[in-house]
Amino acid sequence: MRRLWMGLLMAVSALMAATASPALAAPAKDDSATAAPALVAAGKIPCTVTNQRFIAEGVMADKTKAKFYEVACKEGLGYIVIDHENAATPPTAFDCVTTNEPHADGAKSNVACTLPGNTNSVAALQPIITGLGEPCAITKIRSLGSSPEKSFFELACDSGAGYILVLPRVAGSVQPLDYNCLDMDPKGNIKCTMNNPDAYATGQVTKLLTASGKTCALKDKRYVGATTSGSTYFEASCQAGDGYMLEEGKGGVFKSATACVNAFNVLGGCTLIDARAALTQENKLYSDLAKKAGFDCDVAKYAPFPADNKNEVVELQCSNRPDGAVALFPLHGGKAMIYDCVRSENVGYRCSFSPDSATYKKFSAQLVARGRGTCVVNGARAFGSNDTNDFVEVSCADGGPGWVIEYPLIGTTPNDLLNCAQAANAAKGGCQLPTNRKK
Repeated sequence: MRRLWMGLLMAVSALMAATASPALAAPAKDDSATAAPALVAAGKIPCTVTNQRFIAEGVMADKTKAKFYEVACKEGLGYIVIDHENAATPPTAFDCVTTNEPHADGAKSNVACTLPGNTNSVAALQPIITGLGEPCAITKIRSLGSSPEKSFFELACDSGAGYILVLPRVAGSVQPLDYNCLDMDPKGNIKCTMNNPDAYATGQVTKLLTASGKTCALKDKRYVGATTSGSTYFEASCQAGDGYMLEEGKGGVFKSATACVNAFNVLGGCTLIDARAALTQENKLYSDLAKKAGFDCDVAKYAPFPADNKNEVVELQCSNRPDGAVALFPLHGGKAMIYDCVRSENVGYRCSFSPDSATYKKFSAQLVARGRGTCVVNGARAFGSNDTNDFVEVSCADGGPGWVIEYPLIGTTPNDLLNCAQAANAAKGGCQLPTNRKK
């Protein structure tokens, strides 16, 4: 769940660039201000109009004429609405957060919002982020631009946290969503810049360790992720070599601290330390069991996960192949299940012997077998599971469309392929690998 899908985001909307400072006629009284609700409906703008004003007529960058209106909305976020001279062009709108930001040269936009309620961006967005359950008292807001259907904003919070807020630009296109700035790829082209996510993570880990009563001289820390129940997890590694998985509840309160040796099933377990001892005594036994299950592996070393009451769960490293696996060997008879080190995360186990990249060649071969030979896989992530299948998202080195591979819960041969559009509703956020987010 790490890393925000932001491929559709445009740094600056091309249309906004064209209309940011139109040539406006002198404002005049215009009874057509009553036309704003109809324009909002025609443009599918997500606004229930509570107030409106006519700004002026203007000339667009393409020399066409247009009328400009401002509307205040029940939903909180107001808009500048543009009624184009060309009747075939539907009304367009830009939110007041964006239009109220000064240009690069510091000049104020000549289509800034001035209606009561539209001049205070914090007041407009605070109820939205609060309604999404985030403990964020907004201190600063930055517009990040828009896609045809969505608008993106960075929010800085008084706690030091930060969020990316995604709002519909077209009525009904999306529900409001938010993403923690800690989920952002620091090497990506979209970054949270108003607060320091790394410093915030350090502060949260230090606070949680203190509340836990654990003795830990902090060596390193990692934001792990959040759950739908509202808990946020951080990993802390200690100078002494041990570590903890720290759970933060709603409102930033401490909930639990689980030693890494017992945290294998908590969002993939700890990664800053190797909490499991690698063993070799039973290499032949596990080699035989793996091969019987259809996984050709000469086991070089193995490490156990806690048993799940039905299976012995073991990570395997192979001497005859680069890709390892997590094996679930039944304790009371039945068929073993073998998961590669990407699919294993769908069932709560993370490999420490083999990198995800070791599986890419296998995924590429499976795509070739299903007629997708142009995709050389260069990225993969566990996408999720249902009652009958689990899924892996892959991206392609040539920048072409990525795929979601569907596997049976027991078996290594794919059942089907989904493109990212087909998979959009299969998991929160749909495809998330960087190349796929551009589609």
